[in-house]
Amino acid sequence: MKTQKRFDLKDILNSSLVFFKKYPLSPFLFPLFLCLHTINFSFVWGTYLDVWRYFLLNYILVIVFFLISIVSYRSQVKAGVFALFLLLFYFYFGYLIDLIGIISQEFTRARYVLTLLIVLPIAVFYFLYKADIKRISKLSFYTNIVLSLFLLIELLTFGYQKIYSKPRQLTYCDQNAFDVPKQSIAPDIYFVVFDEYASSASLKENFGYTNSIDSFLIASNFKIITNSKSNYAATPFSIASTLNMSYFENIQSTKFPDDFNLACIAMYKNRLFSFLSKQGYTIHNYSIIDYDDAPSEFENFSRDLSLRSVINKTITEIGFVKNFFNAMIYGDTYQYDRWNKIIKQVDINIASKKPQPEFTYIHFLLPHSPYYFDENGNIRPMNDYTLQADQFSVKSYLNQVTFTNSVIKKVVSSIQKSQKNTIILLEGDHGFRCFQPKDLKVKDNYFLKENNYKNLNAFYFYDKNYSKLYDSISPVNSFRVILNQYFNVKVPLVKDSCCFNNMDFIE
Repeated sequence: MKTQKRFDLKDILNSSLVFFKKYPLSPFLFPLFLCLHTINFSFVWGTYLDVWRYFLLNYILVIVFFLISIVSYRSQVKAGVFALFLLLFYFYFGYLIDLIGIISQEFTRARYVLTLLIVLPIAVFYFLYKADIKRISKLSFYTNIVLSLFLLIELLTFGYQKIYSKPRQLTYCDQNAFDVPKQSIAPDIYFVVFDEYASSASLKENFGYTNSIDSFLIASNFKIITNSKSNYAATPFSIASTLNMSYFENIQSTKFPDDFNLACIAMYKNRLFSFLSKQGYTIHNYSIIDYDDAPSEFENFSRDLSLRSVINKTITEIGFVKNFFNAMIYGDTYQYDRWNKIIKQVDINIASKKPQPEFTYIHFLLPHSPYYFDENGNIRPMNDYTLQADQFSVKSYLNQVTFTNSVIKKVVSSIQKSQKNTIILLEGDHGFRCFQPKDLKVKDNYFLKENNYKNLNAFYFYDKNYSKLYDSISPVNSFRVILNQYFNVKVPLVKDSCCFNNMDFIE
């Protein structure tokens, strides 16, 4: 009589070790680890549903890398190790550039970055091609074990969070109600954000720069808020507080990642869009982020917010190279092409003369770094604007401010062609944030936190009634004033303050 073979723990372990030594599992484990890590990392925000789409895309990458490698090496072990290298190189290339930047800023210039993109994969490919198969098999076994352990940790973390953790969301500091009956006459509203555009007062005090845009805005019947400060110094928090007309009471830190994605979610579902939708407004979103029921009508970099925690750095760094090739091939960059398209679309909307009121949100990544443009709007050499140190260059920033002013003039001139009652709000979501003591006219300003908050803030009301505005109004109150004045909402204004990390306030 035959006896059934028993497998004890030792047999299972031995069989597992043989399996781990024989097959290159690591490139196939890495995408799964990456997606589970993203889910666990973003669990607090509850925004991980789109991760699985990237999971599938990552596996397509794995298969492509693996097939190319196995054809070249005729060895599945070497092919697996090289495929894993290509994945790691893709996802962590940005961090590698940052590390090089710590050693020398010179080597972060585009010519060196492009050289690294080409030379390093070739060097690793050649090394594996020449290496002894026994040594590579040991490396493959090691990476299989390490990624399996990492994956196990992520699975245990996922289970723990599912049982014991709950997603958070930001809560308003006020409980004001913004519901009113639908108005019979409602103006078109344009909310135009220029990212990191400092106030003219800040530009003058800090850099001695006289901003010519003020005379244009005054001639165009704008009310300029000369002493404005943004409420937050990071875009998601600043825009979220503007659109929700409130501070947030439970922010733990405005640094990335912390509550960064929570602020993005607060933008995604905001009070203003909800109010205007009930008032019958058509919402045009030409910003850098999708909104609930109002996705951006132009390419934007903030889709799939939950993935920013893992792959945003790679997309940013690869994006620099992408923008460069666009500039060479098409004669423009993503930014240049984008603002031109937006202005053309605004012209089309105005010419259509639709009877229903319209709200248009435009967000330009100008004059924010990278500083693609000189003061005349010409694209700078890639070796200049891709240098990490360039983001701290006051000269580059001020030149891009000068160019941005030409964009402001075109946008305003286009909007003011409308024959409908129109409101325009021009806003810098925060001020310039890359101060260096050597660049400042007033050296002590380097130590003043509020210096980062001094922002562009200007209003155009079709009836020229600016009586409810005041010289230090901040973005959190901008739409409170507009809704009170033109929609009879009657909500109180909140205190104008700047919020630092952990909700420290200054007046």
